[in-house]
Amino acid sequence: MVTEKYLAGHKDIVQVWQKAETRAAKVAKADWPGYTAYVAETGGYAPDISVKTTLKDQLPDEPFPAEGLKLLDGTKTFLVRQALVKKDYTLDSWLAPGARP
Repeated sequence: MVTEKYLAGHKDIVQVWQKAETRAAKVAKADWPGYTAYVAETGGYAPDISVKTTLKDQLPDEPFPAEGLKLLDGTKTFLVRQALVKKDYTLDSWLAPGARP
């Protein structure tokens, strides 16, 4: 998450960040045992727990995949209906400019 002020001064940050995330997902998937060991180490979990609970499908191949946006929109709708979010909004209004292709 970045501020509007930061975005104004760093127009390319969204694309640079997304490129880095996409590359990191590819690297993690290419060395899945190494990645799950990293998850265990940084999360403080036993390695076998990380192996069982960390799934390759959790790492998207692209920023904001359609299925992820669908799930996020469903969560938002639930929160709005439960009055846990005071005012409904579109997902696009929540994303940084240029975040979605």
